[in-house]
Amino acid sequence: AVVFVTALDEINIAEIGREIRFHEVFAPAGANVNFVEVLGDNLVRLRTYERGVEQETLACGTGTVAAALAKLEGTDPREKSFMVSAHAYEPNASNNVVHRR
Repeated sequence: AVVFVTALDEINIAEIGREIRFHEVFAPAGANVNFVEVLGDNLVRLRTYERGVEQETLACGTGTVAAALAKLEGTDPREKSFMVSAHAYEPNASNNVVHRR
């Protein structure tokens, strides 16, 4: 699940993530819950509540892809450069490399 928010640092990832993860829409397996804050046309921040782990994880590959696809919905992703900043990582726009904090 991808949830767009405006204040990512204020979200209680564990509480809200758990509620969405176990929601009947995602039964019986449940779902990862990716909270996404749009920072610009080609940059989002991501925090993920991961099923199985049952808490926030520092990085999630499938969550990164889901967040990017949700943000780019309706556009041709081949025409865009895009960066996702996960909780433990931050992008460096000067060289398009993601650095671990």
